[in-house]
Amino acid sequence: MALPHAMPLLLLPTLLALTPPAPLPSPAGDPAALAGMIEPDGLPLPAPDAAVPLEAAPAVSGKTKPAEAEAAAPPPAARQPAPLPAPGLAPRLAPRLAAEPEGSPAGLPAEAPPVANRPAQPWQPSGLTLAATIALALSLLLALALASRTRQGRAAQQRLARALAEREAERRLTDIAANLPGALYRLVRAPCGRLTCTYMSEGMNTLLGEPSGSSARASLLRALTPETRARAEAALLHSATTLTPLVLEGDVRAADGRRLWLRSMASVHPLPDGSVVWDGVLLDSTEQRLAEERATLLAREVDHRAKNIMAVVRSLLLLTPRDVPPAQFVANLDGRLCAMARAHDLLAGGGWAGAELAAVVRRELATYDSAEAGPRLVWQGPPVRLASGSVQPVEMILHELSTNAAKHGALSRSGGVVELRWAAAPQGGLTLDWRESGGPPISGEPARHGFGFRLIHTLARHQLGGGATFLWSEEGLQCRIRLGAASVSAIEPLPEAPRDTPLEIPEPPARQAV
Repeated sequence: MALPHAMPLLLLPTLLALTPPAPLPSPAGDPAALAGMIEPDGLPLPAPDAAVPLEAAPAVSGKTKPAEAEAAAPPPAARQPAPLPAPGLAPRLAPRLAAEPEGSPAGLPAEAPPVANRPAQPWQPSGLTLAATIALALSLLLALALASRTRQGRAAQQRLARALAEREAERRLTDIAANLPGALYRLVRAPCGRLTCTYMSEGMNTLLGEPSGSSARASLLRALTPETRARAEAALLHSATTLTPLVLEGDVRAADGRRLWLRSMASVHPLPDGSVVWDGVLLDSTEQRLAEERATLLAREVDHRAKNIMAVVRSLLLLTPRDVPPAQFVANLDGRLCAMARAHDLLAGGGWAGAELAAVVRRELATYDSAEAGPRLVWQGPPVRLASGSVQPVEMILHELSTNAAKHGALSRSGGVVELRWAAAPQGGLTLDWRESGGPPISGEPARHGFGFRLIHTLARHQLGGGATFLWSEEGLQCRIRLGAASVSAIEPLPEAPRDTPLEIPEPPARQAV
């Protein structure tokens, strides 16, 4: 405020009123003062009550007392006539000489009795001055009090504004922390090594599925597994020793028993008392962890499939009969390689996580189905998902059966039909039944089996964990392929049982693969 700086100006009238006037110098008592009363022309002014002598007097020092000066003066008889006064002083002394008494010799005035120096009386202010001074002092005190209260009020307003701003910022941070997909936390490690969680946001209860309002710190302590707790303690000790950021991932158990993966990232900074503080965030990394595990499994599967494909191709080259014309050899090898390529394409499109059996059948047998000649291929069965390692063997088995039917069986004639049905096996796994009808008549089992027959047996036994059974009837070839439980990922039951009677393939005494 400008009021405290104006206090000297407000006190100035009071100081002037309380200050007594200075006494004027007396010409009679102080010759030096009389000597100072000089007119502009350099002549001394006469005092109002002192006589001006007409004759010269001896010089008297300004420090000589009046009595001593009078004693030192010569007697009246010996005095010489005084010279005439100066022209400038005569008009002023004329009225005073006329008023001199007659008894004074030579026109001299009668000597006045010495006047004693009277003490100056102390100055006393009037009542009005005292009242005005007191009123002004009270006004100044009131102004000072108001100024102090104003400063205190402004300081209180500033403190209140800062407190409200801090509370608003804290509320916003709390809302942001509650809306984040993870949880915010603060950990403090004392110099003695004790860990304390001073803050944990409500997001932890959301991650773990705990009721709202529960203690987030207690929920996290309950959910930590022993392995994760040990890793967290080691990571915190290393971060506190090296003052490096904390990066940790571990598994926890949610309230409903689910296994979750949490990833923690925190910055570290030391305190002057030797404590270490971590401010960080906990995020749900379950999906990312599962994706990484799938990627790892995919890489292993691709590596395994690549090695398997190379082995199968080498086997095809070595086992394919060479007593056939080169064109037929190339055609047989090309068909088998194309079947492997279709299986590979189907696996890659599904992320190497297996494939549906219906999709495998459709891709392999679609080339033999003609809309003009009527349906020649019929397949039926419940939804089945094959494991990733079973897609290629099933694809190649269907390729060998369809190729044989196109060359020697039901698909070699216009009226031939192939039926394919599958169902869950009682002992687990899956059973595929292949039955041909309408093809050339078969007199019995051939005396010599080709490469396709041996390949089907090998694939069904070693890669599918099951076996293959063949029956050569008069109507056509019948084959049953058994897949082990490990070759099937899932089998969904049909809502209604199929009305068609299942295939009855008797077990032949010979040529049976177990």
